[in-house]
Amino acid sequence: MYYSEHTCRMRFQDHHRRAIDRLVNEYRDDTWFSALIIGGSVAKGFARPDSDVDFLIVATDDEFNRRRTRNDLFINRKDLCDYEGGYVNGKVINHAFLEEVADEGNEPSRAASQLALFSGRLILAHNRTLFPYHKWLTRTLESVENKPVELLSQIEALLEYPNAENADALFHSVRGFRNWGVSDIESYTWFMTEVEWAWMSGTTPMEDW
Repeated sequence: MYYSEHTCRMRFQDHHRRAIDRLVNEYRDDTWFSALIIGGSVAKGFARPDSDVDFLIVATDDEFNRRRTRNDLFINRKDLCDYEGGYVNGKVINHAFLEEVADEGNEPSRAASQLALFSGRLILAHNRTLFPYHKWLTRTLESVENKPVELLSQIEALLEYPNAENADALFHSVRGFRNWGVSDIESYTWFMTEVEWAWMSGTTPMEDW
């Protein structure tokens, strides 16, 4: 296995470097994987001391297909980090995915607006309420009765200041509002395959419905 640091001119903080070294060592001899790509804020030089280590791990086609069948496309581990709040957070892909991204990939930098949109749509679905189009989302949310108390202010904060703290606040507010009947890993997998990867199958992502 080889690994790539998705960056040009930067130095990792020592504790992030240790986490990356442990991650590489953990999967170096695993024949189901061929490469590890470090990304996210750590690779881009914007990491806080408590930032997680984001990565992509390239699996063989057989391993990728097995994992996709059982919705097991994430690797999230705290045991490889020795700093408070630290964890490594990875997505399992295959080589064909990398080739398709190079040829046809979309721009994946809309996380804050996507979180705001899907959080709002969940609450509207809970209230059995439709909205005309994205511009009217918050106005329609104002009119529904059953919603988290701070929902609108949390959405506004996230869109104005798209950072991890505001994203976490909105996520936990909506997740804790009711039992949605799905686990976190099921929702993460669905979002990755049906929204982020919609371009791979030529389907329209739900955010554009």
